[in-house]
Amino acid sequence: MTSSSKLLRNIDSSSVDQLERARLRCRLAKELEEAGDYEGARDAMSELWQRIGDHPRVDGLDQHTAAEVLLRAGSLSGWIGRLTARRR
Repeated sequence: MTSSSKLLRNIDSSSVDQLERARLRCRLAKELEEAGDYEGARDAMSELWQRIGDHPRVDGLDQHTAAEVLLRAGSLSGWIGRLTARRR
């Protein structure tokens, strides 16, 4: 089982609280981003961040986790924006 598969299984677990789910989503998004799957990474963040231009939902998260969510959304915005610009 791949790391991404394990992360997905843990995200879907009912025993994982909101804070840990956000951390897991960020880890999964980072793995997918590093593999070049930017849309997959954005999809992994969908519970927290819908699309470029939207502010990620960080209410209820501690500062460290909120910062990680913002970092992932910012990084993905840059990658997706670059790819979109190249297609034009």
